[in-house]
Amino acid sequence: MSNIRSLTEARQKSELEVINNFAIQLLQQRSLEDLLWTMADTFSRVLQLEDCVIYLRQGTMLVQMAAAGPKNPVGRQIKSPLEIRIGEGIVGNVALRARAEVVRDTREDHRYIADEFSGRSEMAVPVVYGNEVIAVIDTECAEPDGYSDHQLRLMTSLANIASSRIASAIESRDKELMQLQLRRLNEELEQKISERTERLRLTISQLQNEMEERRTIESELYREKEHLAATLRSIADGVIAVDDNNQIMFMSKSAELMTGRSMSDSLQLADIYQPQPVSARQPGDENIFQLQNAQGHHFLIEESRSGIFDEHQGFLGTIISFRDIARSRRKQEENELDRRLASMAELAGSVAFSFNNALTIMTGNLEIAAQRARQYPEISEPVELALSVSRQSSALPRQLSQFANGTPLKLLKAYRIQPLVEDAVSFYLTARDIACVVHIENRLPTVDIDENQIRQVLGNLLTHARLTAGKPPRIEITLNQLRENNRDWLSITITDNGTALNPEEARRLFDPAISNHFRTDRQSLAEAYGIVRRHGGTLRLLSDYPAGNTMQLLLAVSEHQAGQSPVSGANPQSSLKILFMDDDAMICEVARQMLDLMGHKVVTVSHGNAAVSEYVRAREINEPFDLVILDLTIFGGLGGQETLTRIRHYDPDARCILMTGQISDFLTETPDIGLIHRLQKPFGAELLSETISHLMDQDERRH
Repeated sequence: MSNIRSLTEARQKSELEVINNFAIQLLQQRSLEDLLWTMADTFSRVLQLEDCVIYLRQGTMLVQMAAAGPKNPVGRQIKSPLEIRIGEGIVGNVALRARAEVVRDTREDHRYIADEFSGRSEMAVPVVYGNEVIAVIDTECAEPDGYSDHQLRLMTSLANIASSRIASAIESRDKELMQLQLRRLNEELEQKISERTERLRLTISQLQNEMEERRTIESELYREKEHLAATLRSIADGVIAVDDNNQIMFMSKSAELMTGRSMSDSLQLADIYQPQPVSARQPGDENIFQLQNAQGHHFLIEESRSGIFDEHQGFLGTIISFRDIARSRRKQEENELDRRLASMAELAGSVAFSFNNALTIMTGNLEIAAQRARQYPEISEPVELALSVSRQSSALPRQLSQFANGTPLKLLKAYRIQPLVEDAVSFYLTARDIACVVHIENRLPTVDIDENQIRQVLGNLLTHARLTAGKPPRIEITLNQLRENNRDWLSITITDNGTALNPEEARRLFDPAISNHFRTDRQSLAEAYGIVRRHGGTLRLLSDYPAGNTMQLLLAVSEHQAGQSPVSGANPQSSLKILFMDDDAMICEVARQMLDLMGHKVVTVSHGNAAVSEYVRAREINEPFDLVILDLTIFGGLGGQETLTRIRHYDPDARCILMTGQISDFLTETPDIGLIHRLQKPFGAELLSETISHLMDQDERRH
């Protein structure tokens, strides 16, 4: 064992030394060509490869750029260089899928493309930068199964290390080619002008002709300049060119839009472009800045700068390119927020589950006590007060459960959103001396929602707007339909006249771990965000600092007409024989007493095996149960759903209510256990009775 450990440590040390030396070699290379040939030589030598070829991606093709072995007979020459389309051959497939591949026997792989060295096994590793394959390292061996996992792992590690250096070298090469092309064009134009000017000085007799030629050349120069300017204007990124005194010489259309100024203003760079470092800068954000334009609008930009030099390396000016990355950054932040919400939701679900059981016991016992103490006012009044507080407390676990349940909602209904908005405005804003203006587009579509949850979201957003509004407070609400990401949405925007949150506060507005004074009594903005995401919608802040806050709620347009599914009323039932299962003895006892008071006969059990045994025994003695009530989660035993599956094996028509401490749809039908009703904890006698009545009524209508 000691020898194995020593061997492993020696191998790891050797690998680290190889990686370190490889990284140093990469930094020493000045050009893309030097870099690729050094890599081919290093891979061949370190990994003891018979053959090594490096393909560089050029558009849709992979071109052999460097090699070691049979493909490289002398110097830096590649014998019969190949070009392979992405997706063709083993190398093309590796580039397409961005995943390394080892072919143990090329004779059995139809994708194999023979080259100068026809190997019997092949290993290809992609070089990935920014989620894009920029090169592929390919090697072949004369023998089948010629590569080890160690070689694959080490080649992959070296390829990952080289990716950023290759990308940087490609970018440098492209920039040098562009600068060289511009410099060559400038020199050619200057040479033409010089030749025409010299002719004018040498022959006065040809002055008229030379002037015409000069006009022709100037026209050509103008066309070339306009062609270059039009090309730069069409680029989506903002481009600004300045001379050595920072006087603006050129601005692309995107640059004018983002800075809010025109090139015709003849301004200095500092007059229109002063990017500021972002707050809370993270690693990798060195080129990320905040830009405020002439109208006060803010942009999150990524910037790069390149100097312009003449043939004597004299400084002529600078090219600045920048692009708006707010949308991509917002998407990254939304994904991070979703991960944080999921983590906190797990804790919230656990707390809600435990609290629901305790509230069920407390509420049930208080209801029993209240019913038995009606003839004794001195006892019934404090009991009724405690019962009222207990019922109000049930809102907390419901909120926690809603927050914990991050899965999309299933049983949504089509609603017209306008009445919900009007009700929310009336309830939250009417009596608070707030000027509120509502703009509603004609013929708004319906949306698929859970009415109560969206009411909570609207109330939370209006409360947030009320807290952030200025003096005197004014809130503007707009309802309209829009299309985004190839989908139709109903948009609700709520704008106040206060001072907007600064960019850092806005970025963390929906973070549940950040304390803020905009939390409502029932639902924080983080919880509202979670509800909207479960609806498949979007909740975002559109504020343009330092102007007012604008919250936008997007809900997917429904394919159905507005309406609700009919729900039959709860009818009183005759005495039933009920089997009740819960692993909490106190819940069993309080449920038994409540059901006894309703006139039902109850048998309680603590786990699924006992429930199945009781149910089967009752059928055998011809005293079957009319109904089973099962807890969905039994710690250390058979849970409600598994228990029901076994019961329905003996009695396919068994009626069942599943109890749960999690938020769930009221009525569910699954292929394995059929139709069931669910009873949401915490519950009291009234909810228990209503659920039983609904189930019995539904069962009658089904039969």
